[in-house]
Amino acid sequence: MQMEAPSQRDLRRLLDSGYELGLVARMNDLPREVARIAYELVLCEHSGWIVIDFGRGGMEGVHWPHDLSELFSQVPSDLTTVPLVSAAALAPSTTVIRLSDFVSRMELHKTAIYNDLYRSLGVEYQIVVPISFGAPSSDGVRTKRAESLTLARRNSDFSEQERTLLDEFGRHVRNATRRLRSIGKMVTVAGGEQFGLTLRQSESLVAIADGASVRKAAELLRVTPKTLENHLQAAYGRLGVSNRSAALARLRSAEPANFGLGEIPY
Repeated sequence: MQMEAPSQRDLRRLLDSGYELGLVARMNDLPREVARIAYELVLCEHSGWIVIDFGRGGMEGVHWPHDLSELFSQVPSDLTTVPLVSAAALAPSTTVIRLSDFVSRMELHKTAIYNDLYRSLGVEYQIVVPISFGAPSSDGVRTKRAESLTLARRNSDFSEQERTLLDEFGRHVRNATRRLRSIGKMVTVAGGEQFGLTLRQSESLVAIADGASVRKAAELLRVTPKTLENHLQAAYGRLGVSNRSAALARLRSAEPANFGLGEIPY
């Protein structure tokens, strides 16, 4: 598939979008920012970070500029009847795809989902940017979960130049997802403070998070092992746990991510 090179204006917009994504501090905040930036990057009726869940048989997500969650509850449980789902989720890749690559408008207008949902939303044209995929399952479904950025338009199809622009933006989104998911697995001082731990208690847990011994962690913090152990015991008490493993698990689960849970392709 030959993509058109982005213009200088588009390149500046891409640089700005990468900077904005870099400011996002939490994984659960990323989908709304991605939908907002995409809406401003490419002309469309609405955009959204869409989660396709084959296990539960449904679609959900975060949309911009309006919340469409209630409407998306009308998506049929047989997701293979939804245009682009098979292409976007059952054959995972990083390829940006358009609805018109797979189905004509005449064919689209004959589908149940168009008449039940798309027409009221003004979805005549659609473009999908892959973000993450779940692991292959044993029941013949390629993936249990897939996430993508989806833009919809009413009056005209998405151009090759817009496809190129969104392809590059997708790289930024996947990189931001990797970064934030990695941070979500870390034990941080800020995470400890959310549980009411003192700075020293939080620092003590961070110091042992990678498996360091109390002696090594104490050397790192320039305190005695006894002092470090006192800080740890106090932290365990505040967290309502009795040991290191439980304390670290508690901090890592402080804010479970709802998005970016699958494999993130390059």
